[in-house]
Amino acid sequence: MEVHQRLMWARLNVGRYKTASDAARAMGVPIPTYAGHENGSRGLTRATAERYAAFFKVAPEWMVFGRGAPRPGVAPPSEDREPKTIPDIPFADEPATNVSGPVALPRAGVGRLPIRGRAAGGPNGKLVMTADAVGWARMPASLQDVPEAYGVFVHGDSMLDRYESGEFLHVNPVRPVRRGDYVVAQIREQDGFAGYVKRFVSRSATELVLEQLNPPEGEDRLMRFPADRVVAVHKVVGTGEP
Repeated sequence: MEVHQRLMWARLNVGRYKTASDAARAMGVPIPTYAGHENGSRGLTRATAERYAAFFKVAPEWMVFGRGAPRPGVAPPSEDREPKTIPDIPFADEPATNVSGPVALPRAGVGRLPIRGRAAGGPNGKLVMTADAVGWARMPASLQDVPEAYGVFVHGDSMLDRYESGEFLHVNPVRPVRRGDYVVAQIREQDGFAGYVKRFVSRSATELVLEQLNPPEGEDRLMRFPADRVVAVHKVVGTGEP
């Protein structure tokens, strides 16, 4: 179990804060900052982890290093693994003409929206996509009846002026995608699966074309991916607090 997973456990175990946003408000921490610490997309310093440990009343040694028990007389969580990556779960083949085809997703629970993807670094906002949820957010009313729905955090500035880094997006995989829509594109790579939050331009039997509004220096505004590497293209339907 990594430090961000222990942080989520501590929040849920204390019993007062149903969401990451609730805890962030109570501590006076910016919501994107705390949510990033809890879902693993932002690094945690030891001092910050110890501050969280004090707030959630768990042992600093357990929060920072996973040593000992979170509290006297409380057994540590038994789960001790990283979230599985997408290659562990088979994907259905997606026809080139189907923009929002089937893909293995964590199932949303009642009132809970799974958060997917970890920041991969780099200026273009690339995500490392995960099949398991890396965290949970409040389910928006518009997605209550969409069990495949999920959320992602924006990383980097490649989509300014539409989305800022740290903004939380709601994704509906069953909605059709049209030119000009904002999407999460899942792309097969040599070492796993990547996700990109971009604007949809076109998709053909040979390639997917996406647009980044604020391309990093040295990169083109348009991103092109061969069709055989495209796993899915899912529509962004809103933003909100996690």
